[in-house]
Amino acid sequence: MLVDRLLKQRSFKFVSVGLLATLVHALIFLIFLEKFRINEQISNLIGFIFAFIVSYTGQRKWTFSERIVTHKIKSQVKFFLSSLLSLILNMLWVYITVHILGLHASYATLGMIFITPIIIYMILNYWVFI
Repeated sequence: MLVDRLLKQRSFKFVSVGLLATLVHALIFLIFLEKFRINEQISNLIGFIFAFIVSYTGQRKWTFSERIVTHKIKSQVKFFLSSLLSLILNMLWVYITVHILGLHASYATLGMIFITPIIIYMILNYWVFI
């Protein structure tokens, strides 16, 4: 029972932090894309940087705070690598949306919001914060 409750709580925390980071990423992406007319991949990178800060801070300090990380540097490197994967996936959504489907880049936020976070949760839970 306690484990189930903890997992549910961690999942809730992860989703909460992830939603905030995803919202930050998507909003910054759209602002730079639409308002400043910056290239879609550059806008994506800028959004990623802001989301990275939100995500690392929230996941480390809140979601996975009960886990004792014995190798903090190793954990930070793993988090950075998982975040790079997130960036690559989001760049892929932008590329597919714009260059393959021929849609406006803003539609890439669908992959950013619904697919990337699921993959990253699995990586953080089973590889980064163990």
